[in-house]
Amino acid sequence: LSLLNEARIEDGLPPLYAEEQLTGVARDLSTEMAQYGFFSHDSPYSGTFEQRIASHGIAGWLQAGENIALAHDADTAFQDLMASAAHRDNMLNPRYNCVGIGIVPGAGGLLFTLDFMEFATIPATADFASVPGGDSFATYILMSNPGDTTAGVTVKLQKEDGAQQQFKFYIRGHSRYTLPLTREQQGSFSFSSTVSSNVPIVAERAMYFSYSGRDGGHDSMGAPTTGRQWYFAEGYTGGNFDTYLLIQNPGSGAAKVSLRFMRDDGTTVTLNLAVAASSRATVHADEVPGLENAAFSTQVTSDVAVVAERAMYFSYLGRGGGHDSLGAGSLSTSWYFAEGYTGGDFDTYVLLQNPSAAATDVTLNFMREDG
Repeated sequence: LSLLNEARIEDGLPPLYAEEQLTGVARDLSTEMAQYGFFSHDSPYSGTFEQRIASHGIAGWLQAGENIALAHDADTAFQDLMASAAHRDNMLNPRYNCVGIGIVPGAGGLLFTLDFMEFATIPATADFASVPGGDSFATYILMSNPGDTTAGVTVKLQKEDGAQQQFKFYIRGHSRYTLPLTREQQGSFSFSSTVSSNVPIVAERAMYFSYSGRDGGHDSMGAPTTGRQWYFAEGYTGGNFDTYLLIQNPGSGAAKVSLRFMRDDGTTVTLNLAVAASSRATVHADEVPGLENAAFSTQVTSDVAVVAERAMYFSYLGRGGGHDSLGAGSLSTSWYFAEGYTGGDFDTYVLLQNPSAAATDVTLNFMREDG
């Protein structure tokens, strides 16, 4: 799986999920070939690839392919398959998103079966093997194509050191695609993402983490546009709270960015930084002088159009977790929140930012379910 996904990533393709049901199909064929001494996609015992898929009850798939190999080790099998154009096409097919791998000892060596599949929706039985120990973040870019036309999509990762990596793939009409970006497949680095499509789509990013003893997840819609101003009403560095401001500069020139932190006592702290072209910058607010143990809002101003988010990780009254939000691209005299709850062990906070020089009067109108 690692060899296969490394080759896909090098070719600008998303890695494949290891899918439990497909793994069973692949192991069955490898086992039959080893036990009964044949080497073929068609088994005299379980039938064709399609029949094996049906016998395992696999549903929701759009297309599938199968590779088989006989070799003394995984490296040799992988190289032999990649040297064959037809087998390589399966391994580097941009439409496949899952694979099952079955490896069974036989009389002449190891028998390998690789079963590839494109699922309309990634099954719950698909995942990557986890690597234990230390902080860990798994990032997923989720894309929906609600139209009739297949979308050609490019996802470009822009890292803090200016390096870039991109993936190209297709999303059928009326379907969803998941691009996994995990430590197990990619290594550890910080990045921003730019999603480009030849037809209109919707993109979100979900992240799941284990960070300083806090386990959780958060999610954000993508920003459809860049801007020179971003606003965040929430920010806190007291207790066991960590606040991060994330700045993406997708442009071709460096950005001069100013972060104005507005504390709840009316004092301000300013931080200026340069964000290189096609890269991302991370500001840990807890390490900014003057923001120790502070509640604050943030105004991000840039000389070129950028994107800004705020991520927070916390341990609060025995609850560990995190949340994330895009900044507001403009100010408004009215804001609406459909959600709010104070029952049980729920705490709800409404955070207000006034970046102007004059004080303002604000009315909060809470609308209960009983009207």
